[in-house]
Amino acid sequence: ATAGGALIQLNVALGAGDNVFSYAFTPDGTKVVYGVNTGPAAGGHWRGNLYAVSIGGGVSTPLSVPTDVSYGADVLWFSITPDSQRVVFNYQLVSLIAPELQSVRVDATDRQTLYTQGASGAIGFIYASPDSQWALFNVGQAQRLYRAPVGGGSAVPLDVLGAPAFTGDGQRLIALDYDTYASGD
Repeated sequence: ATAGGALIQLNVALGAGDNVFSYAFTPDGTKVVYGVNTGPAAGGHWRGNLYAVSIGGGVSTPLSVPTDVSYGADVLWFSITPDSQRVVFNYQLVSLIAPELQSVRVDATDRQTLYTQGASGAIGFIYASPDSQWALFNVGQAQRLYRAPVGGGSAVPLDVLGAPAFTGDGQRLIALDYDTYASGD
């Protein structure tokens, strides 16, 4: 709704069975990033297309490359960097190609692949650091954390599990890990 109370439809026209599944404001409040699922969940992920649109309405910008039904961006788990410049998301083109962690500017330029999922398991939660420089994400059954620069570069595994928290400047991270000897894992 606008300040005057009028409702504005922000999303693209939906096809039969398509739904706006999730949305988030950019931290600067100028855009809305939203996902449209285009089929049933595949491998535990609701997939479809991600878009960005001005908060005042207008033409939506596709952030993900359209794919076959049930593939594309994971429309449930994505992260917007605190500087409102990039969106980081899990993406799978088709069933024969491994899912990837991608980063793209909110104007749909400068697409980067940050990580390609291997046999170790699915890409999970995605976090952006407060300084907008890093993406953290979980991988596999053990949900190990990885770190990758959002502008492109190699992902590095961290020797910790989940529940990350950054310092305000984004330079330090605290996360949970388990004593494998004590827990028997």
